[in-house]
Amino acid sequence: MKFISRVVKSAQINKYQIQQIQQGADMSLKNREKATAKNVAGKVQEAVGNVTGDPKDQAEGKEKQAEAKVMHTVEDVKDEVKAKLD
Repeated sequence: MKFISRVVKSAQINKYQIQQIQQGADMSLKNREKATAKNVAGKVQEAVGNVTGDPKDQAEGKEKQAEAKVMHTVEDVKDEVKAKLD
């Protein structure tokens, strides 16, 4: 019985770990979606600034694009760490 009990506990831990990995993957995907949306918004804002000649819109658009790039880099690092841990 003790052996069966250990196997069941082991299976429960593995189930939990699988759920954590799936949640992490979902978060990574959501974070990448947010970063992509921010990048697109930044490009649009910069383009509007270029058309209207508004330096504030140009600068804010570039700032959003830079933030998006940082967000993508953070997700890349997370993915690399997860890959090395697996």
